[in-house]
Amino acid sequence: MKEFVNQIAEHYVLCIGFLIAMFCVILFIVILTKLIEQERKDQDQAGEEDNLYQLLSDNSFQVYIVVRKKDMFPVFISDNIEQILGLEKQDVKVDLSALEWIIEEEEKDRFKKLWNSRNKEESFVVDLTCNHFKTGERQYMLFHVEENRDKEYATILLQDINKQKKAEFDLRKQLNQAEQDNKAKTEFLSKMSREIRTPMNGILGMLELARMDMDHKEKVTEYLDKADNLSKYLLGLINDILDLTR
Repeated sequence: MKEFVNQIAEHYVLCIGFLIAMFCVILFIVILTKLIEQERKDQDQAGEEDNLYQLLSDNSFQVYIVVRKKDMFPVFISDNIEQILGLEKQDVKVDLSALEWIIEEEEKDRFKKLWNSRNKEESFVVDLTCNHFKTGERQYMLFHVEENRDKEYATILLQDINKQKKAEFDLRKQLNQAEQDNKAKTEFLSKMSREIRTPMNGILGMLELARMDMDHKEKVTEYLDKADNLSKYLLGLINDILDLTR
């Protein structure tokens, strides 16, 4: 009986040991799987961050800057800042106010007034006339500051809007030209109206006088001659107007 109990105890210990070993193997597999998945996620996230960084830095019309609000320190500056603005990335990282170097002098006061009077709870957007820091070429930039949700950081977007401004200037020029053309047409019609009414009134007046002096042949003939001359003048005037309109 004692030997039987000992055999059962030995088998029981072996079973417990086997179960513990299996549990350790399964736990090891689970942990290893989790570690592999986490590493893959980290690699994917790093790849997405690299792609996003590359996307932000490669575009040729927008500069992105992320600043820490408590000390206005730029924690991120897209690499295309030198290409678009002519500023060195390191200069802006050391002192964010280096962005003012590209703003035209007459625009700086306007910008500062708008900036100081802004609502800090809302986005800040303003158009600025700037100059490329290296080439001096005039460029129009959209300055856009957006508060991040955590309130610890803010995103600054500087966007090249030269094409939009050119289109705006072209439309304004066309509008001014259309207004001038319309004014010229109005003045022309007003002048021609006066020019036409004068001989027309003369013709009507001569005919009325002729009716009144029907018994005086010489006077009637004189009135009709004058009316004829005025008619020829009026016809010539109308022909001139038609030539101008062509």
